[in-house]
Amino acid sequence: MVRNQFLLRLKPGKLDEYKKVLAENDPGMISLIEAHGIKNISIWNSAEFIFGYFETEEELSFNDEEKEFLDRFEDRMKDVYEYISERGKHMRLMFDAIGEPEESKEFIRKRAFMTKLDLGMQEEYKRRHDLLKANRPAPDPSKPKKKSASNNFTIWNASRYILGYQEINTLLEEPKKPEPEGYINPWETYMLQIMSWISPFNGSMDLLYSRD
Repeated sequence: MVRNQFLLRLKPGKLDEYKKVLAENDPGMISLIEAHGIKNISIWNSAEFIFGYFETEEELSFNDEEKEFLDRFEDRMKDVYEYISERGKHMRLMFDAIGEPEESKEFIRKRAFMTKLDLGMQEEYKRRHDLLKANRPAPDPSKPKKKSASNNFTIWNASRYILGYQEINTLLEEPKKPEPEGYINPWETYMLQIMSWISPFNGSMDLLYSRD
């Protein structure tokens, strides 16, 4: 499975127009989605930013007719948004703790989040997450594998922006325990040395569109 993503910046005052375009469910776009088996699409908004995520079985490759259709669509939208990521290319993978994605999304709660890195902190962010991944305890083969509520969790980078996507199985999700008064999350404090939140901390970007 290939995880695809994009990041856009809306032109001032264009969010409602972008929502209107999403609601149209353009027949040409739907045909293209179905022709390439594009699935698990979600499109998110925070501030002036649009983050899109979708999955395909293989890397996308369009024929000339499809490319012309996409070019016409992008030309139509040139006054609505501009690309931050590079159109048609993956953003840089920063952290991959995917878990086991659920085939059915019936009991899945989706979440997307976004932060902005301080100037020049892309490599430091990657270094910290590489260390986090390297220090993760190895599974104990003597114990049965426990299914996690959190899965399909991946983080990417475009320009100074960090985008994360996560799926949470609500059947396995445990109630969140309230933090003691005055508690400060050490990892969060550590990461706020080099970034700031755009989406709500511990929350999600706003889901504008979803198609499983």
